[in-house]
Amino acid sequence: MLLLSHLPNDRVPAWVVNLGDDKARHLLAYAAWAALLLRGTKPWWPRRGRALLAVTCLAAAFAALDEWTQPWSGRTCSVWDFSASVLGAVLGCAMILGWELFLDGVGPRHVGWGIRSRSEPRHLPATPTCPNPSDHMPVH
Repeated sequence: MLLLSHLPNDRVPAWVVNLGDDKARHLLAYAAWAALLLRGTKPWWPRRGRALLAVTCLAAAFAALDEWTQPWSGRTCSVWDFSASVLGAVLGCAMILGWELFLDGVGPRHVGWGIRSRSEPRHLPATPTCPNPSDHMPVH
């Protein structure tokens, strides 16, 4: 992404230009990047809320650095490009969290937020067994 975003405008490949306007390209690029990054953290970072926050902050920092350094290569720094990049990262993360919640088939509990799905059995406390049931019968 850094390579493409630092090319002078007249040297940007045609296939990139055909993806839509500048904001759409930012949104698409960061959505794909954040989605892949968040999905890649699943095996070693099961607490998805924290992974989501980390990926979103990393994407925002990366987008800010990208925009800040673009004038060095003859491009312009834009707060709107930064905003489109962060929005893309948030949408990419939302897509992956939706995938993990509903399409992986593991249910909300296994995403790491402590939510029990409807299909999981409730773990009720064990009732004490008494050797003589008449000990616990009401007396009339």
